[in-house]
Parts: sequence; structure tokens; C-alpha cells
Amino acid sequence: MNLQEADSILKQRAPAWALRLLLGTAYFALGEVMLWNNPDPAAWPFRFVGCVLLAALALDLIVRFHIHDVPGLLMVSGVFGVTYGVLVAPAGGDDLLRIIVLRPLGWFSLVGGGAGLALTVLLVRGKGFAPLYAALAGGLGLLWGVWIHWFPAQLPGGAALTLPAALGIGAAALAAPGVVAHFAHRLTGQISVEPYLMMERWEWAVFGGGMAMLVGINLGEAISPLGVGALAVLGGFMIGVLYFMRARRRRSLVHDLLPLRAPNLPHSAALALIFLAAAAVGHLIPPLGSAEAPAQITWLVTLVYDLGFLWLPATAIIMAVRAFIDLSREGL
Repeated sequence: MNLQEADSILKQRAPAWALRLLLGTAYFALGEVMLWNNPDPAAWPFRFVGCVLLAALALDLIVRFHIHDVPGLLMVSGVFGVTYGVLVAPAGGDDLLRIIVLRPLGWFSLVGGGAGLALTVLLVRGKGFAPLYAALAGGLGLLWGVWIHWFPAQLPGGAALTLPAALGIGAAALAAPGVVAHFAHRLTGQISVEPYLMMERWEWAVFGGGMAMLVGINLGEAISPLGVGALAVLGGFMIGVLYFMRARRRRSLVHDLLPLRAPNLPHSAALALIFLAAAAVGHLIPPLGSAEAPAQITWLVTLVYDLGFLWLPATAIIMAVRAFIDLSREGL
């Protein structure tokens, strides 16, 4: 392959990578920056690369297994969360609940993966302001305001964030996907068929090489054998469920989104302002109980633990019941 052929292939695949960049930015902004999981900017470039690579995997799975509904999309978010939490942003230590449940299945699957995918869909649909979106923005903003105020103080050597700092972090994290969506639309708008988002052989090689690099960076420090074992079991289970329960309609969520539209930035900005206003309210709620460990952050962490425990088996059961109903209808 000469340089001209390579340049032609890269140009041909540029729209796919533009959408992967958008989803990866949303993953990183919500799952890493807004959660304030690792406020060390030196680690962020590597984690951002990991988010973009895993976004490519997520879009491939959505198209390959014809994923269209919320349970299937949650499974894809789980694949992202477990892989990211174990290999790209490992916790280290031997606390099994933190290594597997709190971070990969809780933080990264639901907030980074689930909310990041939802934000990307909202942007590429180009939809306007809606009361439901406003209510969700306000409720999530309130919870995030409590989280960003008190959670950093629970980290080793951490301290509670001031309101201006918290709002600055939130504004930057919410703005980044919108900016990427705006400038990437020149490319993403060219996507016309959903199979285009499935990775080609050379892209699988890029994915594998990039992930191997990230594993090599983290191998000597924080990657836990328990986490790797959990990734093998949980990741294999989720991909297996997606394969055996794949929709028979032969269409995915991407089919309904095409053609991808430019983001409605004024309406998205209005939702972001509602989110940040609610976050300010949550941040200003005085500590309940001890100022060092307020009850509200204890409740939030417990909620993340509970959801991390429950969402995967609940989603698998829902998908199995739906598949059984579909098979029963086909037999009638």
C-alpha cells in the first residue's frame, strides 16, 4: 500500500472516526472529568485515547448486534465501563467492591457509558428543548452538585471543591462534546449506512494496539488480577448476551439516527444551564451529619454501589424475557 492509497482510506473512514471522537469525548467528559475520578491532568491524555478507542468498539457492537433498545445499550455501556475501569483507569489495591462494582459497573458503566451515549444521541439528533430533558437535567444536576462538592474530599489527600471550581469543571465537561459535535458534523453528516460504523481489519489492529499500549502503561502500577478476571467474566458475559439476544429486526439505533444532524447548540446550552443551576443548589446544601463525611455523599456512593450490583442481572433478565416473548410469538 502506497501513501496515496493510505490517504484515500483514511479520508474514506474519517466520518466514522469523527463520530467515534464525539462519543469518546462524551465518555471522557462525563465518566472522568465530571466524576473527578482522577484530578491528575497528566493521566488524562491516555484516558482520553482509551475513551475514543472504546467508543469505536461500542459503535461496532451497536451496529453488529442490531442494538436498538435501552437494555442492549446498557450492555454496551457495561462493556465500556468494565474495560475502561479495569484496563484504562484501574483503581489498584485489593478492594474487590471498589475495583469491580463501584468504579467499572457503577461510575463508568452508568455515568460515563450510559450518560455519555445518551448525550451523544441528544447532540446528533439535533432536537430542540423539551420539558422531559429539562427535568432530567435539573435532577441529575442536583445530584452532581452534591457529588462534586463532597466526593473529592473522600479521596486520599483530597479536599472539597468550591462552588466556582465545581461549576467551571461542569461547564467545561458539558461544553466539550457540544463543540466536538459542532465541528465534526461536516464529517458525521456524511454517514449514510449503519454498517459503515463497523470496524475494518486495520481499525481492529489500531484498537488492539492502542489498548495494548494503555495496558502497558498501567501494568506496573494499578491493574489488578482481580479486575482482569472480572473483565474476562463480565465482559464475556455481556458480549455473549448481546450476541444471543441480538434483535431480529436487523436494524440498530444508528439506523433511526441517520442522517446525523448538527447539534442544536442554543437548546443544548439551555439544558446545560439548567444542569449547572441545579448543581449549584446541590453544592450549597449544608452537610448532613459529619462535615468530614456528610450523609448525602454516603447515600450517593451507596446508590452507585447498589446500581452497580443490580443493573447487569436486571438487564440480562429483561433481555431474556423479551427474547422468550418474541420466540413465543413467532411460534404462534
